[in-house]
Amino acid sequence: MSNHALTPLLVDRAADIVRRRAGFSVSAALRSAFAAGLALAVERSPHADPARFVDTLEHDANALDDLMGEVVVGETYFMRHPEQCAFIRDELLGTLARRGGSRAVRIWSAGCATGEEPYTLGILCHEAGLAGRARILATDVSRRSLAQARDAQYGNWSLRGVRDEVRARWFSPAGGRWRLDPAIRRLVEFDYVNLGEASYPSLERHIWAMDLIVCRNVLIYFDRETVAAVAARLVASLAPDGCLILGASDPPIGDLVDCTTVMTPAGLAYRRATAAAPGGDPGRRYEVSSPAAVLATFEWPAHAEVPARVDLHEVPESPTDVAPPPPPPEPAEVAAGDALDEAGHLAQLYALRRYDEAARAALTVVQRGAAPPAAWNILVRSLANAGDLDAAGRRCLEALEAYPEDVALTHLHAVLLCEAGRPREAATVARRVIYLDRRFAMGHLALGAALSRLGDVRGARRSYRNLESLLGALQPDAPVPGADGETAERLLTLARLHLDLLGREAA
Repeated sequence: MSNHALTPLLVDRAADIVRRRAGFSVSAALRSAFAAGLALAVERSPHADPARFVDTLEHDANALDDLMGEVVVGETYFMRHPEQCAFIRDELLGTLARRGGSRAVRIWSAGCATGEEPYTLGILCHEAGLAGRARILATDVSRRSLAQARDAQYGNWSLRGVRDEVRARWFSPAGGRWRLDPAIRRLVEFDYVNLGEASYPSLERHIWAMDLIVCRNVLIYFDRETVAAVAARLVASLAPDGCLILGASDPPIGDLVDCTTVMTPAGLAYRRATAAAPGGDPGRRYEVSSPAAVLATFEWPAHAEVPARVDLHEVPESPTDVAPPPPPPEPAEVAAGDALDEAGHLAQLYALRRYDEAARAALTVVQRGAAPPAAWNILVRSLANAGDLDAAGRRCLEALEAYPEDVALTHLHAVLLCEAGRPREAATVARRVIYLDRRFAMGHLALGAALSRLGDVRGARRSYRNLESLLGALQPDAPVPGADGETAERLLTLARLHLDLLGREAA
C-alpha cells in the first residue's frame, strides 16, 4: 500500500490517537515519516482498510505499538557517537571496574531498535574488563525489531562506525552479513517495554537499580507532559549512583524531574537526587550491594521445597478468582488509626513511586508486629526499587517466615533470586508459587524467566504458553494480581514476544 491510500484526514486522526494514548507528538517535521510508518503498519495488519486500522488504534495496544515501532525506529549503528562510547567505557564502566567486587553491573538500553546499541554496550563492557559482571537489558516497543536484534546478524551499513580491529575481534562473516560473537550476545537480554507506559521501575520486568541507562533519541517523539513522566520513571529506575544518558537531540530533563544534572565531555548526564535510607541514618546514602552477594548469604528456607508430582503441564480453564486490589484512597481519606486506611496509604505511596516514604511507612507497620502480607510486600518492593537490595532480600525472608504459603511473597522471593543470578533456585521457588496457586500468572512468568536463563528452552516455552492461556482468559485492561499494576493485555504481549523469540515449537 502506498501513502496515497491514506487520506490526510486519516493521518490526522491517527496522529491525534497516538498523542492522546501514548504522548507521541507528531510535529510538522515528523508528519511525512509518520504517514509512511502508518502505511507500513496498515500493510502488516489484518485490516486491508486503512480506516479500520486507525479505528483499532483507539483500543488495541498491539496495533498502537506496531505503528509506533514503524515511526520511532530510526537510524542506528554500532559505536554511534564515539565520544559517548568513550565516556561510557572509560569513565562510567571504568569506575565500576576499578571498584572491583563481584556485584552485577546493570545496564539498560531503552529503545534499543535492532540491537546495535546494546551490543555496542556489551563490547564496551568487554573493553572495560566487566564482561563477567555485566547484565544488559535491551527493550523496545517494536517486536519485529526485537526479533531482528536477537538474531544478531548485521550488514555493512550497521558496522560503518566500527574500527577494523573491533570488527575482526567481535564479528565473523555470514553469507554477506556479519554475525556477532556469542560472547557479546550472551550479555544482552531483550524484552518488550513501551516507555510511555507506567510499567517501570519493576522487579518483574528487571528494571530497577540500573548502573547505566542509555535512552537516545526517544524523548524527542513525546510531548512535554510525557517527557516529564518518562524521565521521572527512568531516573527512578537508576541505582543511587547510576547514570542516565540521553541523545543529543533529546530535551533536557533537569527542570522536569528531581535529579542531578552532570556535565560530561560527552554532553549532559543525569543521576538520582541524593536520598536517605528508609529506616536508617537520614544522613546516609543508599549503598547498592550486589543482589548475588546478598542472597548468597541467605539461609535457604525449608518451605521453598516443592512437593513431588506437581504437574506443570495443566493450565486452568478459567483465570484466578483473586480480585484485583481496590484503588488507593485519596490522601484526605487516610486515617492514621484505621488499618484499612493505613494499607491504602501504603499502596498509594508505592503507586506514586515514593519508595523512600513507602518503605519507612511499611517498616513502621511491620515493626509493630502482626503486619499483613500486603505491608511486607510493599516494604520489600519499595526497598528494592529504592536500591537497598540487602534490606529487600532480608525483609523478604522475614516475611516468608511469617507467611510461608503467601503466593505474592513467594513470587517476590523467586524474582529476587533470578535477579541475583541464581536461576536454578529461582526456578525451584517459582514452581513453589505455581504449586500454591496454579492460576497465579506471575508464577509462570517467573518460571519462564528462570528457565530461559538456564537454557531450558522447552520448559520456558511451556511456562510462557501457560502464562498466555491464563492471561487470555482475562479482560485486556484487568490488573493482574502480583504484577505491580501491569494489565493482562500488556503481559499477554510480553508472553507472546518471549514465545516468538524462543520459537513456538511444541514442547
